[in-house]
Amino acid sequence: MKIYLCFILLLILIKTGTSQTPRFDHFDISTGLSQNNINGLVIDDKGNIWAGTLDGLNKYNGYKFEVFKPMAHEEGGISGNHLISMGKGLNGDIWITTRDGVLNQYQASLQKFRNFDNEIFTDKGIIPENNIVQYNDSLVWFSQDSKAGVLNINNELCLTYDAPGYIHGIITKNDSLLIYGEFGISYWKTDHQDHSLIVKQEKISSTPCYFLQKDSNKWVSVTNTGIFNNNSNFNSAARVLSFKEIGFTNIQPSTLNSFAAHNNDYWLGGNNLLARIQKSKESWKLKRFSYDAENNYTFKGYNVTHLQFDELGNLWIGTQKNGINHFNYKKNQFLHYNWNAPSLSRPDADPIRAICNRRNGNLWLGFDRNGVGTISTGGKQNYFSHYYTKSGETKPINNVRSIFEDSEGNLWIGESDELCIFNEKLQRIEAVNVRFNWQWPHH
Repeated sequence: MKIYLCFILLLILIKTGTSQTPRFDHFDISTGLSQNNINGLVIDDKGNIWAGTLDGLNKYNGYKFEVFKPMAHEEGGISGNHLISMGKGLNGDIWITTRDGVLNQYQASLQKFRNFDNEIFTDKGIIPENNIVQYNDSLVWFSQDSKAGVLNINNELCLTYDAPGYIHGIITKNDSLLIYGEFGISYWKTDHQDHSLIVKQEKISSTPCYFLQKDSNKWVSVTNTGIFNNNSNFNSAARVLSFKEIGFTNIQPSTLNSFAAHNNDYWLGGNNLLARIQKSKESWKLKRFSYDAENNYTFKGYNVTHLQFDELGNLWIGTQKNGINHFNYKKNQFLHYNWNAPSLSRPDADPIRAICNRRNGNLWLGFDRNGVGTISTGGKQNYFSHYYTKSGETKPINNVRSIFEDSEGNLWIGESDELCIFNEKLQRIEAVNVRFNWQWPHH
């Protein structure tokens, strides 16, 4: 199959104000993101966007991505490249849990990571799997299933507490915590006594709560029937809208992955779902977004994992397999990098999983299922579907996950079954044992 690939920079200026048809920026590996599965999305105190993926931690400063991965013999580095959870810290710090259960603190002032070994947590029967939130200079809270954990950063002591049910979220409120889930909302008051932490739990609502966010001077909650505004003491809740009245009845709120609220603008994210709820005259209207191959500014993705508003009211959308979408309310400038495959109807039909910009300016692209593509500085495109073995046979290139140019200019390609290297003279991809006297894995 002939594949046409190009990177397109689209810079569009639109009329000031909210457009009738929202347009989205898109950030993926073609724009510097290390990998397209977004497992965590956090905005730090300095406005940087942090994205955790299956292959690296990414920091976006508004201009470019900086990627953090573990490096051999490096002190102050992140413990792993597969991230499962993230949380916001203080003063620009970020908290990250890697697949091995290690909790990492990115210390912004030092620009390095501090690692908290998984044994700190597994000895207490918990790992920092969800809802990481820094409470103060000493304590970090997190959850796993129906158990909440707290880490004392100073002495690396972990304590655990049982909640009434599965914990959907943890939020700080003044000097206390709000813990919520199917069981409702609980108010946890903490107190230090005799070098121990005393937690007093008080249930303030029995209505199931799946998401809870502060929006201006009110707390917005998502229940099994709709969206509610709660006052600061949680002794009064006013229904904003019911899911039934807007026709949102085919999805259970408990199955949603994400929710975001900003100035009475509500967004819902889930599997095969991105939806926006706005008020139109006297009634609320729900609009769903889906990928449109004919629209250059379409939402790109299917499964939404995270929704996060920044301080300017811009929405950042993390997806599974399709990177990050960005909806800018006020800037009215849309930057979009994409690769085009006109014969494909879906953006994830064979998405790019690896990219390498060589010193000569040529781009090398590794595809999720089959093959490797190249784009020269002049725009010429080439596609490699097979690699050569030592016996001279050819085998298909499948599931490319890594392309790397070393200091000697050699181009290495990792696919599902073989480590390969590019033969510049013959212009072909070969298994490593064609050139070297060893075969992957090397012993």
